[in-house]
Amino acid sequence: MSQQDKDDNVDFDLGAALGAALGASLEPEEDPIPEELSEHAAAEAEALKGAVLVGLKDLIAKELVEVEEDNMELLAAEMAMASLEARDPRHLLKKLRKSLLNSDLVEEVYGDNRVLESAFRRALGG
Repeated sequence: MSQQDKDDNVDFDLGAALGAALGASLEPEEDPIPEELSEHAAAEAEALKGAVLVGLKDLIAKELVEVEEDNMELLAAEMAMASLEARDPRHLLKKLRKSLLNSDLVEEVYGDNRVLESAFRRALGG
């Protein structure tokens, strides 16, 4: 029997062998974020997305922002996700403004920082 035939007949699990050699498992670790927290974050993002849509529609109605209608949902979701790491309400408004200004989904922005943040503040009930 040739060496190639011997090699083909060996059922070798490299991951298990490395894990055994290193004294650790190479199995993927469980998600570090608890499922409840992930569901909570998803619910928070969805609620924030609704408020962002209200703010965007207000800005568009006042002709302060130009966004294609087809991009509204995606833009609102993008902005909501970017804002989830906000430390406080002021930081939330700043994150919303910056994500609006930096998004490729926005055609034009005519409003200044104060006007943009004010629209989102109203949409969030503040």
